Amino acid sequence: MPDQTPTPPPKPPAAPAVPAGPTINIGEEYGTAKKNLPPAKIVLIAIGVVAVVVPVAARRFLPGTHAPAPGGRSARRRQLASWTEPRTLLIGLFVLCMALTEGTGNDWLSLAVIDGYHSAVVAGTLTFAVFLAAMTAGRWWGPKLIDRYGRVLVLRVCAVTALAGLLLIEFGEVLPVAMAGALLLGLGTSLGFPVGLSSAADDPAHAAPRVSTAASIGYVAFLAGPPVVGFLGDRVGVLHSLWVAAVVLAAAFLLASATTPAAITATLLAKITSTTSSSQSTTVTGVSTTSGAPLLILVYRQGSSTSNTISSITGTAVSSGSTPSQIVTQQFGSSTTYMVEAWRATGTGTSGGTVIVTFAAGNNVTTTIDVVQLSGASTSSPIAASTSNTNISGTAVSGGSLSGVSASDGEAFFAGLAANTTMSIPSGYAALDAPASGVSAVHGSWFGPASSSGIITTAGTSTAWATIEIAIQP
Repeated sequence: MPDQTPTPPPKPPAAPAVPAGPTINIGEEYGTAKKNLPPAKIVLIAIGVVAVVVPVAARRFLPGTHAPAPGGRSARRRQLASWTEPRTLLIGLFVLCMALTEGTGNDWLSLAVIDGYHSAVVAGTLTFAVFLAAMTAGRWWGPKLIDRYGRVLVLRVCAVTALAGLLLIEFGEVLPVAMAGALLLGLGTSLGFPVGLSSAADDPAHAAPRVSTAASIGYVAFLAGPPVVGFLGDRVGVLHSLWVAAVVLAAAFLLASATTPAAITATLLAKITSTTSSSQSTTVTGVSTTSGAPLLILVYRQGSSTSNTISSITGTAVSSGSTPSQIVTQQFGSSTTYMVEAWRATGTGTSGGTVIVTFAAGNNVTTTIDVVQLSGASTSSPIAASTSNTNISGTAVSGGSLSGVSASDGEAFFAGLAANTTMSIPSGYAALDAPASGVSAVHGSWFGPASSSGIITTAGTSTAWATIEIAIQP
């Protein structure tokens, strides 16, 4: 019999070799040698670059030198005190609500459109892209709206806008309406998280622990939000699970009032009066500042000639990283040998430091210096406006007109006189360094709410005078 052994089937062609892992070709387009880098090495390179560049770049954002914080149990108590402050806790809850809404859009919006509208994956991706573009635009142009209309109003409008966007996404029924909702949702969530955290830093003296507390509360949203929405999505669908964001947006609308800027306050840190004849500089000692806090240096000087202006301000209490600068100066008197002048500076955090004021000439007769620290200002340069006024005689010692001030601004009022006399307390103002009732002096400084019209103190004797007014924005 012939051999009946079947012929074995041909072997299938061998599969092409699969590389061990994905590679990235670098240098091919530039005529250099081809290098195959696995993703792990690329990540390590990126980490190394960030570890070197970020610490160096971040130093440019720090306000000069910083004294080391005092250690011990009292320092830790001060750091934990922010967890007992109602305003800080409410800001943290506001940040949590806005972070949960933003995170819901980031994590679930594209899936909600694909699942709820039965649309293609590309439609969900485009909707998510609209959301991101709107949020970027809101963060780009939103600060201008805050400067014009105020923090609380803008944040509440944002919460309402985001809620309107969610409603369009939930009930839009057609994809274009859902995309319009994603646009509103992105705009509405753009400012909540960053502005909420910045509001916790209104007072530079306590900015670090308060921002830390608010951020810790807010970041709970990134831990709890995804599983909560995912849990609801398994039961009612991803689209309808977005209602959890609508609930927290309503809470954010109410909590936005907690971000109201803190009231501006002023504290007299130290003062000195020098009658050392013909001296060119005067040193204020015992100045304990808060690191990064804005300072006002108010100077009254009677000289033997007209060269009374200040040439520089230095000292261990004044940050060298933020050069002190003149705000306004005014000479007065029939021979203009009197002067009042105001400078701005930044505190170093030094305890018992010095402020050294150097003048253009060594012609001192009498010099008085007030070092004032501001609290509640949210910027390193909080001076909103300034003006000066003078007269060769009179008892009504008045300030000039300040333009562009708002009701939330504070104002420092500084008066200098050519004669030793009494001065009344300006209405609504508190004394920083001013004579008590019935006591005579040649200068006075007060602080209170800003006014566009001139502040007035009444002198007991008609004399030459000059005033300075400085508006400080929160």
